[in-house]
Amino acid sequence: MERHTAHGNRQRKHLNWIAKRYPDAWQQANTVRANPERKTWPDWCYLPLSWWRQIARHHWDDPALTIERVVDIARLQTLGAWRVTQGVYRFDPDLYAALVDTPLSGDLAAGLLLRLPAWGVYLETPGLSFSGIPFIGVYASLEYDVSDGHAELRLILDSEHPDLHFLPVPLRLGDGSLLAAVTRTHAVAWHRATQEYPDKLKFFDDILPEQDTRDLAPILSLLLYLCADEADTARAPQPRSARTRKQGQRLRPPEQVSDWVVGERIGAAMRQARGDAPTERDGDRARPRPHWRRAHWHTFWTGPREGERSVRVKWLPPMPVGLDGQSPPAVVPPVGS
Repeated sequence: MERHTAHGNRQRKHLNWIAKRYPDAWQQANTVRANPERKTWPDWCYLPLSWWRQIARHHWDDPALTIERVVDIARLQTLGAWRVTQGVYRFDPDLYAALVDTPLSGDLAAGLLLRLPAWGVYLETPGLSFSGIPFIGVYASLEYDVSDGHAELRLILDSEHPDLHFLPVPLRLGDGSLLAAVTRTHAVAWHRATQEYPDKLKFFDDILPEQDTRDLAPILSLLLYLCADEADTARAPQPRSARTRKQGQRLRPPEQVSDWVVGERIGAAMRQARGDAPTERDGDRARPRPHWRRAHWHTFWTGPREGERSVRVKWLPPMPVGLDGQSPPAVVPPVGS
C-alpha cells in the first residue's frame, strides 16, 4: 500500500544535502543515460560508479581521489539512484521480526538482488545496528563495475550517530555465502587501498568479516524479500519520463516521497497464526495448530530431465501452514520488466 506521509522529510533532506555539494549531478546523470552510445551497463543499474566519479570531479579544485571523496561518490551514486522513484519501505512489525531473524546459511542467492523493485530503495530498520551502533534505515542500490563486470550491492546506513552517519557499505556479489561476499569485498578494498591510499590502511585493522556478516544479514533478508515473487507489497513506483526539445528523454523524479507498507496481509496472517485457538482433531488424529513456517532458502533444479540441469537457490518468505483462505501475496516485478 502506498502512502504519502511526513516520514519522507528525512530522505528529502538527504537529497538536498548531496545536491548542494554537486548542484548539476542529476542533470549530468540524465545526459549520460540519454546517450545510447554510452549505455554499456545492465538495466538493473541506474548509473555505474565510474560515471558518478566523472560527474563529481567537475566540482573538485584538484583531481586527487582521496578516500573522503570515494565515500562521497558512493553516497552520490546511491542517493542518485533512489531519487528517481523515492520509495520508503516500512515493514509490518511481525513480518519484519521474522525476516531479520531468517538465517542466511549456505550460498547467497545474489541473482535475486538484481531484481530490486527500483534502482534505489530506502528501508526503515528499527532495532538494527552495525558495529554495535544503531541505524535508522538503509538506502540500497546496485552497481555494475565497468572494469570487470561484477555486480555490487551498495548500501548507505542512515544513523544519527556521528561515527556511523551516512556510512557507505559495498557488497561484491558473486558465488558463495554472505561471509564469502563480505570477505571478497574486503579483499578488493584492501587491494585498492594498498595501491591508492597506503596512508589509510589503519582503517582496515578493526574490520571483522564475521561481525560485518552478522550485521548485514538482516538487511539482506529484507532486501531479498522485496525481490521475491511472493512479496506482500503493492507494485513498486516506476520511473516517470518527459521529453524536452533540447535534452531529449529525461527521467522525472516524483514531487514527494512514497511510503510503501510491506506485509500488511502476511503480518495479519502471522498474528492470526499465533492465536490461542485450540488444536483441532481430525478423527483420532490431532491436526496441528495453524502456524507460520520460518523463512528459509530453497534449493531446486532447473532444466530438462534428460539434459543438462543446473541447481538454483531461491529465498522463500515466511509461509502459512494450516491458515485457510489466505490469498497469495502480490508479485513485485524486477526492474526493467
